[in-house]
Amino acid sequence: MPPSTDRSFHITRQSGSVLVHVHGDLDLRGSGRLGAALGDLIDDQGNLTVGVDLRGVTGLDAGALGVF
Repeated sequence: MPPSTDRSFHITRQSGSVLVHVHGDLDLRGSGRLGAALGDLIDDQGNLTVGVDLRGVTGLDAGALGVF
C-alpha cells in the first residue's frame, strides 16, 4: 500500500507497525486532521502499534497539544 499524504503529515506502514511522520508547523487546524487520522488508525483500523515521529515539526501551536 502506498503511503498516504497530507499537508502536515504522512503515514507509512512496515512490519505490522504504523508510523505517522509529522512535518512543518502543527497548528490547531492541522492537529484536528492529525487527531482524526490517529483515531482512524487506532480505533477504526485496529492497529496495535502506532508511532508518531515529530522530528520534522518546525513549529507547534499550544492548541495542537490536545491531539496527544
